[in-house]
Amino acid sequence: VYLSKLSKMFGISNDECYAVLLKYSNAIGIKLLHKVVHDIVVPEKLIELIESTLRALEDSLEPYDVIVGKKSNAIPFIGNGHIYYLFLGKQLVYIGQTTNLPSRIGEHRRSGKVFDFVACIPVDPDYLLVTEKFYIKRDLPVLNIVIMSNVEYFSAILDITDCSSISYMEE
Repeated sequence: VYLSKLSKMFGISNDECYAVLLKYSNAIGIKLLHKVVHDIVVPEKLIELIESTLRALEDSLEPYDVIVGKKSNAIPFIGNGHIYYLFLGKQLVYIGQTTNLPSRIGEHRRSGKVFDFVACIPVDPDYLLVTEKFYIKRDLPVLNIVIMSNVEYFSAILDITDCSSISYMEE
């Protein structure tokens, strides 16, 4: 499969995709990049594994209506990692992630963010950034800015993708 397919999946250039894959390939000790004529190819299995990781992550997301049902004007304190939603009335204004929810909500209040309800979802701290990006992309809160570039996102997805079933691709 051509490298350009992965580039398009993540909205990054071929050069950015190549750099991330080269770094990842070297880190795991598996040759993932192969030159064929004037293009770079990657194992089809890698694409399948990445797509599977993306589906699993998307399937693990709580539906928006379930999150809205968790709105409270009290700040919950549970677990270690959280994705949190800030609402002003019925409008979603911000999505964030933290390992210290009360402190982070206090920071938002002190910074002038206006909200009256909080909803939170416990998330494994190792997956906070990538999960937050999924929620932001899906629910489009009005105050969020891009917190993770597409290159960083691609790299994070690779980090949580189990590529151990890829051994070596013949050139």
